[in-house]
Amino acid sequence: MAVGVNKRKRKHENISNAENDNCEADHVPKKKSKHSFKTHKDKDDHNFKEETNETSPNTKNIDPAEEEEIKFKKKLKMSSFRIKLRGDNFVTELRHFLHLAPEIVPKYLEGSGKPLEMAQAIERVDRSNVLHVGFVCEALHLILMEILGNQRQHLESAVHACRYFLKTHSTCIELLLKSPQFKHRRVALKLLTAIVCAEPKLGRHILTSFDVLNNVYVDQFLSHLHTELKQQEDENSDTVRKCFIHFVLAFLVDGNILLIRDILCKRHLIKCLISGLLYDDATTVCMVLTTMKQFVLECLEISKTTKIHVFDLNCCKSLVKLYDWYGPKVLAAKGNVIKGAKQPKLLHSDIEKLINVNEREIVEKAIHDFMLVLLTSRKYGISFDSRKYFQQKRNTIQGQLMPAIHYPWSSALKSELIIKILQSCPDLYRHTVRNFSGIINPLRYGRKFYKSVVEFLIKIIDACNPSLLNMDVGKTTLTDLTHWIKDICLPMETLVHIKGSKLLYEEKFEARLITNRLLLTMFVQYTNWIRAIGERETKVNRSGSVSALRKFKFDILNHLLLHFPTVEDILTSLNISIEQQHEDGVDVLSHLDTTLDLVLAICQDNRTFVNKTSIILDYLELLRPLYTGSDDDNVNHVDSNIQLEMKAIKTILILSPKDLEPQKERFASIMQSFIKAFVYGSQQVSCEAGNLLRNIFRNTGIFHAGELEIDLWLEPLKYCAAETIHVVSQVFTEVLKVTKANVEMPKVTQTITNIENLEQLFKNIEAGLSVQSYVETLVLSKLMHLICKGVEIEKPLGNYLESVFLLLFLYHTNPLEVATLCETQFVVLAKHMKRILREGKAFKLDIFKCSVIPKMSDVSAYIHEESSSTFENLMADQPNDEHLFMIYVQVIIFQVLQLREKQTFSSGQAEKAAEFITKALKSIESYMSPDERKRAEGEILTDKLLKYIYGVRLNQMSGQDLLETFESNINYIRFLKQMTDYCKNLVNFHTYTRNYKSKLINAVAISMRCKDLSKVNTNRLKDFLELLKVFELDQKHCIDLLNLFAENINCEDLFMREPPSFTIYYFLLAFTLERLAELQQAVECKEFIKKFVQIYQELHEKLPQDLRNLEQLEIAFYRFLLINHHYLKNMDEKLFGCFFTTEWNTNKPRIKLARLIYQRNDLLKGCLLPYLTLQQLERKELMYPLLEEAMAKNLTLDSKILQKVYLTFKAGFMRAIEKPSKAAQIYKEHVGISKKLIESGMPATECRDFCRKQFKFDGVESYQLQLIDSIYTKAFKTPSEPPEQSAIVVNFISLMISMSLGALKVQNLTYEKLQLIGFLLQKWISVSQELTAKDSNKIVKSTQWQQFCKICLKQGMEINETEPSDNELFKASLLQLLSCLCDYLMKDDQKVLNSIEFSQLFSMIFEHSKFQTIISSSINGEQKAATLQLLYVLAKECPAGLDAHQVPLILSAYHARLSKSDRFALALLNLYEIQLPQEIQQFKPFVWGETASTFYALNEKDDHLKLQQAETTMSQIMSLIDPQICEYTLENFPIWRKLNPLQQLPELIFENPLNRLWCFEGGTHVEKKIETGDVEFSASELSLCFKRNEIYNQCYDPAFMIPLMALCFAPGSSAHPARPVQNGLLALSFAALSSQDREMRLAAGCVQLRYRSHFEQSKFFEKPFWIQAYENLQSGLDELRSAWLTNKTNRGTPRVPYIPTLFVAKTFNITTEPTHRLYKQLTMYLRLKQSFNFQCIPEFNVLFYSSEVEHQEYRRFILEIIVHGVKCNSDLFLLISTNTLKVLMAFYNAPMSTLDLNLLILVLFSTCAKIPSACKLLIENVGLLPWLSTIVQSIEFHQFDVIEGVICILNNLWYSLKVQQREFHNFLYLQKEIHKIIIQLLPFLSSRISLSRFAKLMNIMGKTANEKDQYLTLSTKDLQQLLVCAEKYFDKLVLPLVAIFTFGGQECSKVQEYDKELFDSQVDSDTCLALRSLRDYLIHWSSVSLDRTETDLSIQTRADINT
Repeated sequence: MAVGVNKRKRKHENISNAENDNCEADHVPKKKSKHSFKTHKDKDDHNFKEETNETSPNTKNIDPAEEEEIKFKKKLKMSSFRIKLRGDNFVTELRHFLHLAPEIVPKYLEGSGKPLEMAQAIERVDRSNVLHVGFVCEALHLILMEILGNQRQHLESAVHACRYFLKTHSTCIELLLKSPQFKHRRVALKLLTAIVCAEPKLGRHILTSFDVLNNVYVDQFLSHLHTELKQQEDENSDTVRKCFIHFVLAFLVDGNILLIRDILCKRHLIKCLISGLLYDDATTVCMVLTTMKQFVLECLEISKTTKIHVFDLNCCKSLVKLYDWYGPKVLAAKGNVIKGAKQPKLLHSDIEKLINVNEREIVEKAIHDFMLVLLTSRKYGISFDSRKYFQQKRNTIQGQLMPAIHYPWSSALKSELIIKILQSCPDLYRHTVRNFSGIINPLRYGRKFYKSVVEFLIKIIDACNPSLLNMDVGKTTLTDLTHWIKDICLPMETLVHIKGSKLLYEEKFEARLITNRLLLTMFVQYTNWIRAIGERETKVNRSGSVSALRKFKFDILNHLLLHFPTVEDILTSLNISIEQQHEDGVDVLSHLDTTLDLVLAICQDNRTFVNKTSIILDYLELLRPLYTGSDDDNVNHVDSNIQLEMKAIKTILILSPKDLEPQKERFASIMQSFIKAFVYGSQQVSCEAGNLLRNIFRNTGIFHAGELEIDLWLEPLKYCAAETIHVVSQVFTEVLKVTKANVEMPKVTQTITNIENLEQLFKNIEAGLSVQSYVETLVLSKLMHLICKGVEIEKPLGNYLESVFLLLFLYHTNPLEVATLCETQFVVLAKHMKRILREGKAFKLDIFKCSVIPKMSDVSAYIHEESSSTFENLMADQPNDEHLFMIYVQVIIFQVLQLREKQTFSSGQAEKAAEFITKALKSIESYMSPDERKRAEGEILTDKLLKYIYGVRLNQMSGQDLLETFESNINYIRFLKQMTDYCKNLVNFHTYTRNYKSKLINAVAISMRCKDLSKVNTNRLKDFLELLKVFELDQKHCIDLLNLFAENINCEDLFMREPPSFTIYYFLLAFTLERLAELQQAVECKEFIKKFVQIYQELHEKLPQDLRNLEQLEIAFYRFLLINHHYLKNMDEKLFGCFFTTEWNTNKPRIKLARLIYQRNDLLKGCLLPYLTLQQLERKELMYPLLEEAMAKNLTLDSKILQKVYLTFKAGFMRAIEKPSKAAQIYKEHVGISKKLIESGMPATECRDFCRKQFKFDGVESYQLQLIDSIYTKAFKTPSEPPEQSAIVVNFISLMISMSLGALKVQNLTYEKLQLIGFLLQKWISVSQELTAKDSNKIVKSTQWQQFCKICLKQGMEINETEPSDNELFKASLLQLLSCLCDYLMKDDQKVLNSIEFSQLFSMIFEHSKFQTIISSSINGEQKAATLQLLYVLAKECPAGLDAHQVPLILSAYHARLSKSDRFALALLNLYEIQLPQEIQQFKPFVWGETASTFYALNEKDDHLKLQQAETTMSQIMSLIDPQICEYTLENFPIWRKLNPLQQLPELIFENPLNRLWCFEGGTHVEKKIETGDVEFSASELSLCFKRNEIYNQCYDPAFMIPLMALCFAPGSSAHPARPVQNGLLALSFAALSSQDREMRLAAGCVQLRYRSHFEQSKFFEKPFWIQAYENLQSGLDELRSAWLTNKTNRGTPRVPYIPTLFVAKTFNITTEPTHRLYKQLTMYLRLKQSFNFQCIPEFNVLFYSSEVEHQEYRRFILEIIVHGVKCNSDLFLLISTNTLKVLMAFYNAPMSTLDLNLLILVLFSTCAKIPSACKLLIENVGLLPWLSTIVQSIEFHQFDVIEGVICILNNLWYSLKVQQREFHNFLYLQKEIHKIIIQLLPFLSSRISLSRFAKLMNIMGKTANEKDQYLTLSTKDLQQLLVCAEKYFDKLVLPLVAIFTFGGQECSKVQEYDKELFDSQVDSDTCLALRSLRDYLIHWSSVSLDRTETDLSIQTRADINT
């Protein structure tokens, strides 16, 4: 053994020493003399010995040095060369050919030379002569490369040559690869690369034939050899490493996914390749990175898991080093140093000189692009979305890599990489900032790099935006966020260094400045986070959130006060810069800018932090000369320092607004500076200065009545001369000082008074109809009065004031007041103003010349009809100024009101005015981004404009004026409608128009005082109605309208007789009801309902003949009643009788309303009987729906009446059967009554005659199928002979086949119809099982059956990648229907079984063109499963069609999982094994999936491409096993799975689509059975802990894996024993010992014995340990068996409890990971235990109560073992018998416990509660319910994970109780206890609870409440809070539930109707479950809480329907 090891060692050493080989000669070697040879030996004897030792036996007589030097000619005759090539002596000519290459290669191909000719030449050389072989291979390589590059027309011949060469001369390649000469290795690798490029499909053969990717070759070929570098003439020439890299990359470029995966699995290869890139040339590095990025990273078929394993941490560290790439020159220089240069080490400066800067930049860019995709892309890279997988998937590699990046601040790309990583992986922010927070320590990297380091830290902190963590912030508690902000925004270490090292006081200016910027960044981010968290808590709005938020802010502020530098420190740092301002490099203004930003941020958000306000203010005043501009007259530009001054003023405004009062000294200069900035500054500066000026004006207190007036004073300044601006600023300064002075306002006398309107106004006030209290009045500020009284107005100032006067005139609600004031100073302008008010001709005067605002005249002329300009043209050259647009809007509104008042407002003007305002508002909206709008404090400009327009300007008009009918007012209403149509989409529209809506309602009330006039003007008032619709009235306004109708409107008010027409009140009533229906809010309006019922009855009596159509009103009232169901009881018999009035025609709304009233009002049950006359029955559209509801109410009908009804409607529904396309709508919509009439009225003889008929239908419809089924069912149930019953069944099946065939031909068969056909067929097939006689041959031999089979295969096996999922379900259902029919027809019928049709059908499936695509697809899962199911059904009953060549196809479809398709595939393989036992052996052991597809070359159509059929190897099998899936299977092991794959196959069940409105989804099949009302359960269902099928679908199938492992380790196998441990396969065999199937346990035992025998015969390091462990395990199994057999009833092999089995399996998995934290503990356990005890929980006390440092890891490990180990009741009994559950209950919430451990304990009890037979033990022995009650009492509102865990336990416990209901005498009491816990839990619910958990809670809350007392325990307040919580999940879907809560659920819709509403809303199953359950609960609760009778409690619910 030792000798063998030494031999291998020496061999490897020799190969590795090849880098010292220097024996390679020139291209044409020279012959050396003995003397020269001896000299060479003397010079390098050591190298020569290595060369001699490496020489293989094949080359021992060949010495390359003996080749003679030949002088070749410059030309070679190609014809003679080819002739010579066919001979035996051509080496010299071949060398000549190589000497002239590559120029001569194209001539060779042009001279009819073939690559095959060159490949065959190798047969005529001595193949033991490595030199000659190398010549031929080199020539062949050159020819192939020429073909690939330039002459691809010869590609086919090149492929033949490659194939021939590989088949015949593969040994030559091996000879060259093993040659000690570098050149030969290069030639071999180049040739292999060329072959792969020429024919990529040969790649698999190359890897199989030449093991070039083993670790020995990889080390040899990928090493950087200094000897080889010395021999290179050029640094860019090829090396062995470069050739090998090209060879590997060729496989990646090929794109064969399986080969790429195989290469990626060679971790050593990837490691060596990437680690050596640092010294490769730039071209090679870029090529490698680009190729791997394109073909590995961006390949979606390479899983993220694979990428994580390939690009692990070490690999990423090697890649990151490429940012500092060296190149081959540095490698050569280092080699020289190592060989004995004088200097011991290569200096960094020397290295930098050797590096090409341009090449390094290229490499740096390439590696940066690669790393960005790798580390940040969630689609292509290894980055996980931490927001989606919160605390589930972590970006570990990125987190560990970033600290390993060398000097990340030294390169912009390095910094960018880290920033991009953080943005992609926000979960890494906290640890990353904490890691880099200490780099600012000057002692760490020196002060030289201080600026770069701090800038890097600023980038990191600045990148941490709260928006990147929206999902996380929503899930994280405030406590977590406290630590998060402290670590990210205010890192402790950084602040400690800033304060401790006094970095703010550094001598260097740059250091101080950058430190201040760092503090600014930290504080800004801190502010952003605080705001984001505040918004989140506001949205949550739950109890306790306010106090929690206050505590959170206090903790952060405390951290800030303790560690953040004080304001004094910051100002002192600035002071140092001021003192040094004259020194070079000191920019004191930059420092001041940063300081002001920092101080302003501190003052805005943390006033508490500013402890000495006066110091700051004094300091700002002291610094004023630094940043204030000069007072010279040069105002054409704004001093750049104005921004600094604005920041200072902002600070002063926050800290002490009084310091900026006009009386202060600094006010004048501030006003001067800001006005200059506002007028002359850039857009940003002007905007900011304007905001500050508005704040200053607002602080004066004189603009409190209208803030928009401030803009009227400021905007004209932009367009005034410089002199004017200077004067105005002085005037402002002086006037604002006396704002508190009392000024006598001018009194205005109204010259024109409308006396009539005034009288009407007083009448309205007396009637309570005045809305004057809602009107906001507009008062002018005192500023203009003060200026007019106290300032001498000169020309510059006068022009400005005239402009302001004009703007105030247009703006004010009382323009006459402005004109009067203007008259005191500007008489001419005042004259124009009064003339405008008097004559209305304002817009053609020259009044706008007084304004300096641009385009005022153009805007004024815009709305006139003669104006043809558009808004866009008008504003083309206008700057985008929102305040300017505001002024333009005021101009337009003024004109509109004036034109309307003068009754000259035309429709064209109305349209243009509305268009202008909407476009102006749109421009203002676009001026501010959504983010700025969010951050804006107070009202934004659009809000102010809405308030001005609707609350002030338009609100001045009275409601009576709105109802005027003159043309100008109608146009005004249309203007309002068009403008409001846009404005209603603005954010706060409804807030600012609430008063105006009230005005509109009062206008309606006013109109009702003079109804006759309103009725006459109905057509003119319809515009007013349209205006009401646009305003979208809310619930309150609609109720006001209903009350007005109830008080003032009678029947006669709704119509007029002459001419016959409906009045405005009819349309208004319909609109009001429609609007309430749209709001979906139930209202209280009893008086209105009484009035409406009376009006509706009177309308039927009084309405003229021409108006007898109330369709609009009936539609609105029908929708109103759907929402307000509580008023259905008010619909009496008289109103119901109105629907049967013969004089009235029936329409759809009328029928729907009648049906609704009759359906919901039980008092009307017998009212239908008097109307069942022949005359009324003829009104079929009305009577048929009512009859259906009567049948549903169990209304007793006399036989005569029933027969009369049947005869009346018989022709109709029979026509619906025979010609469904021509059927009446009533028969399509009301199938239920048709079925009832067939059952009770159709004679049996007619049914039998119908069954015997042959039909040819013109279509297939669901109602038609139901009626046919009813007729056949009645015929079958009628007493008759069995043959006749059999004939009925066969006829029905034939009819369904015929109908399906016809519909498929015309492509008219939908998925729902197909499901219904399948459901009916299954129903009849189950009925036929009871019949003895069955003649299926009649169906099989018919032509329609053959056509049906073909069309099913044709349409069912179609593939379209772009099709929707419903289409895939249709195809799958079609194939399932065919398999169902085949199974029925073939079973127990020998005639059919021997029929050749089914064998042909089996072959047709395999020969289908799309078959292989379907079964190999991972997308069309349902279609694939249905195809395999059909194959299985055919193969099971008709095995004649089975053939061995079909097996690879089945294997390619198989994935060894427990999915539906895989289980059928395994069953198929089992049938092949039974029927073809000999042929199947050639495929064993099986490979599967894509590997099988590639291995058996299923995609290759040509046989010549299939090189050879190799046998599957153990290594192939082991490489197919995914360790992660094995780990997943261990945790979710299906112990119920039987070894026989023909058992436990998925059942084919077609669901009735008519009952699929709601289907319980998401639970286990036991829960589904309970929901459907099933009460029978099997023994396995009672004892097992079942999980959802979706979980098992991803598990490996033990029925395949256990036999596979048994075969792999049969005697004679050669696999390494560690492989099944590493991939987890051995752990699965351990898990199978716990299977409930005896055969599975025996198979697992056989596997263990074979495996032990196998590893005992092998030699490896861990062998003694494993032998001892297996001895201990075997001893433990013997003890378990002995204990098992002590009970006399037990026999056979005992089942091992799964908990100890899982422990053993996990332990063996860990034995291959020595670095695992539990490795030592678990291996010591296996060593020390002499016998493994399978009757306890192994090492529970040792691990759970460990005192080690890693005790949390130990505790978590054993808890996870227990959680995943509970699979059945025996596992649970093990926990109870060892008191483990009680220990865990006591440990829950203990001081040593953590949140994770608490959640694991809850998961354990949830798992235990899933086992039905164990719930009795949990309740009675363990005491689960009291423990849960204790947990709920100690829950905090933020512990949503714990709340979800408790919900899961309660849900599982109730279902288990329901299954075991017969076992509990106190079942109702236990339900009450569960209900009590649920009630205790309700106050803690919030929207953070997942929707599925909320739905489960609502479900069991409804199911556990059975008595009145239980409903009374839930108070109204708690239920209201529950509805508020539900609203956050379901939004408007909760409104019907609120109606039930408020008004009761006595007349609400039935469960089926509500299900249909939810189905139409397309909500998911969880939403449906939650809403249905909560609705049921509310119905019962309202019955109890409103003190209803006992009968009211029997409202139909879901549970009643299921039973």
